[in-house]
Amino acid sequence: QKRHIVIATRRDPILALHAARLAGKVCEIRADDLAFDEDETWLFLAANNIAVSPKQAHALWEHTEGWPAGLRLSTTPLSHGAHSDDAFATLLHGDTALGSYLMGQALAYTADDVRWFLLQTSVTEFLDVELAQELTGRSDAALLLEHVHSQPGFLHRLAGGRWPYRYHPMFRALLLAELMRSSPEEVSRLSARAAAWFSKQGEHVRAAPLALQGQSWEVLSEAVLAGACVALATGDWTWVRAEFARLPPSRREGDLSTLLSSVLASIGTGARMEAMALLSAILDGRPHPRTRQQADVLRFLRAWWFAERGQPELAVRILEVDPHYDPTSGSTAASHALKSKWHELHAACLLLEGPSNA
Repeated sequence: QKRHIVIATRRDPILALHAARLAGKVCEIRADDLAFDEDETWLFLAANNIAVSPKQAHALWEHTEGWPAGLRLSTTPLSHGAHSDDAFATLLHGDTALGSYLMGQALAYTADDVRWFLLQTSVTEFLDVELAQELTGRSDAALLLEHVHSQPGFLHRLAGGRWPYRYHPMFRALLLAELMRSSPEEVSRLSARAAAWFSKQGEHVRAAPLALQGQSWEVLSEAVLAGACVALATGDWTWVRAEFARLPPSRREGDLSTLLSSVLASIGTGARMEAMALLSAILDGRPHPRTRQQADVLRFLRAWWFAERGQPELAVRILEVDPHYDPTSGSTAASHALKSKWHELHAACLLLEGPSNA
């Protein structure tokens, strides 16, 4: 007589199932299998008479990642008629019913040190061991990350990517709301630290929102400059304009990174006379770059300035120090983009010099 054992648990049970798995005797249904896809989310909302716009439905699905209990708790206020944009935004940032349930149930049996680890690392969506150590000071960060990952829901493990762990957006929002409530100064401090970390890794898009959250304006300015390098190559200035607008006015006018970004934007959008005027003002001030990125961009712009003034030979001297020089060495998107424009300008200047000087 065949017998089946059904085990329902919130974490992987400590059972020796390897042989049974190999023999095909184990059927495992995990959270990903139970999660709704976007169409099923629509069906759930319709079945519960919850009227939302397609944009709101998509946002709910992304925020909950299709977790049925999360969708049920998130949409409870909507079923009671709270359909305003403000009410909906509140759902995505820690509704009381949802927050109480998750913080009470998911963290009820979590040790204090693990709970604090979760709160500290929740400032960022993506994590690796080194970043977790940077944020928490814990030498056992690798073990803690695996421990948290073993509790379904908090962390996803990503295969083959630069950042092996990613927080579930709903859990992260609730953890971050709890950290903001209990230690608001920690949110700023940890966000600034995470922003600096991502910036050093060349991840300017990830660094920018954290820098804004931590009011780390120098890091945000560097992120904008990195984005401007990419935009100069791609022609898409949307991200740069949005992040530039988030900087305080004093940083837009008095920081070398943002000034250089403005010059690159003027060049990239065809406002060459404006770019010349902005760059002349910068060069007159004899700027002192603080970072390699600033130095590389400034050097590129000096060469561009000479080329625009009809002195390609001087531009070539700046761009070509020696045959083995590798401009903007690095593997970041910004460095690759600037290197591309660097070689493009160098080739144009050699062409303008003519075959006798090339």
